[in-house]
Amino acid sequence: MTPEDLQMSPDQQRQKARTLVFDNNYMQYKERIRENVSLCTQALIHASSDELEKASSWLSLLMRLRMMATVLFLVTVLAYVIMIALQVRKPLAKMVSLIREQKDIEPSGVKELQFVARTYNSMIKATRSTQDALSYEATHDPLTGLFNRGAYNMLIESVDTEHMALLIVDVDHFKQVNDTYGHDMGDRVLIRVAEILKHSFRSVDIICRFGGDEFVVVMTRVNSSMKQLVSNKIDRANEILSHPEDDLPVISLSVGVAFSDRENPQGDIFKDADLALYRVKEEGRSGCSFYEG
Repeated sequence: MTPEDLQMSPDQQRQKARTLVFDNNYMQYKERIRENVSLCTQALIHASSDELEKASSWLSLLMRLRMMATVLFLVTVLAYVIMIALQVRKPLAKMVSLIREQKDIEPSGVKELQFVARTYNSMIKATRSTQDALSYEATHDPLTGLFNRGAYNMLIESVDTEHMALLIVDVDHFKQVNDTYGHDMGDRVLIRVAEILKHSFRSVDIICRFGGDEFVVVMTRVNSSMKQLVSNKIDRANEILSHPEDDLPVISLSVGVAFSDRENPQGDIFKDADLALYRVKEEGRSGCSFYEG
């Protein structure tokens, strides 16, 4: 209130206040204030709408970025899984299969699996070599390299026993060779006999050293019509042994033969061949006798 207004009486002041309230200027100011409030409100609403729109745009962008990051992560994981399958799981499964089959493994996949494959191949190669050596030693005579008696027992099971001949071969007077010339010379004689037998018979025939000076030959796919052929082989072997080389002593072979189609067998084919061998020894040795029943 102005100093003049303070000097007015209460009635005058009320009158002036009433005039001010209902005056046109007051109404104009009131209307202007209302318009200003409306404009301010609209401005605030517009500003808030802009801010909300901006915030929504940023949120949408962030959601898209998050979605892209998620997709990228899933693609990376999938690629990693595929890489593991190709570089680890698949080669490992193949490796396990080959190990079960005891086959060589082609190095593939990651470096660690390649190292395992090369190590396994070296081990399996060494194992095979050892097994081959043990198998050879178990089935072969160490002196002559022929099959031994154990191998004969296995191999005879796979032979066509209806079309075969069995020969039992003895070195005549072999004990005298050892007594006269020594066991080293006796070993050389046995090696020479083994060489002649290998050259005299076919690769499909089975030649074994049974022990001492006794050898066994199993001729396959033959019958008794081939007696002369067998006799010629033994005669030829004795001819070679009667003209030795490398200071070997003169020796001869006594051979008993039994064919699978022989008449009136007295036992199995080995026993009948042994009977034929006994007969040739009774007749003076150095020759071949056939079981006749």
